[in-house]
Amino acid sequence: MENWEVSLAYDFQWNTLDAKFYMPTESDGTFPYPTRYTQMAALATAFEWGRIKGQASVLGYFVHEKVKRFEARPDKAVATPAFFLSYKPFHRQDLSVRAFYKRMFRMPTFNDLYYTDMGNAFLKPEYAEQFNIGLKYTKNFMNMPARRHRTSPHRGNRRGAKGGMLADWPRILYENQ
Repeated sequence: MENWEVSLAYDFQWNTLDAKFYMPTESDGTFPYPTRYTQMAALATAFEWGRIKGQASVLGYFVHEKVKRFEARPDKAVATPAFFLSYKPFHRQDLSVRAFYKRMFRMPTFNDLYYTDMGNAFLKPEYAEQFNIGLKYTKNFMNMPARRHRTSPHRGNRRGAKGGMLADWPRILYENQ
């Protein structure tokens, strides 16, 4: 079909963390020396049918960790969907109504988990949901979009040993769709 596209992507990420510095408890063997294997697979589709455009995708995260010392974090498998829809109600006017929904997932980084004096090895992954509904009107080189945006984070235990937030949420904006 000429108005429909499908894509599939795969990515593999391998992370390790090695500490070669003095730690007051080094004789106790307190550094875990973690390794993380992350696989990501994305399936996406896009279509255009008259004045309607849409996109949908699902991203699968598959995370496996191992450590030389202590107990490794449990394996994680998460699917995060996203849906985008745009409708142009008038043939002759460049006005479109658009909306999207997206669920996001973030594993704690090795810095979040193991950074000296601040890391918290018991942090949980973060989840967030994002919704957006808006109008976009374009005329004579003037672009005046009107949008309503809401992000709803569902954080696990994201506080470090010192009580501060260890990670900021990435800001993802839905623009020029």
